[in-house]
Amino acid sequence: MHLLKEELELLCLVLWRVWYNRNRRIHDVAELRIDEIVPWAMAFHDDYKRANKISKEEVTDRRSYVPLWQPPREGV
Repeated sequence: MHLLKEELELLCLVLWRVWYNRNRRIHDVAELRIDEIVPWAMAFHDDYKRANKISKEEVTDRRSYVPLWQPPREGV
């Protein structure tokens, strides 16, 4: 079975949250109910993608301000 990148990311978040809940249960701390884990992971994934989204225009604008490296003139 092949997963898309987003499906793999979401699966990793779900598995991490299950493990996190397990640790919280062992240490007698409040945890998410099992039916809350997937919605939590989906919201977390959406927030992460939104926070890290960079438009192509922003990347192009940044490149226009970066001077290209050139070796120093001879004798400098």
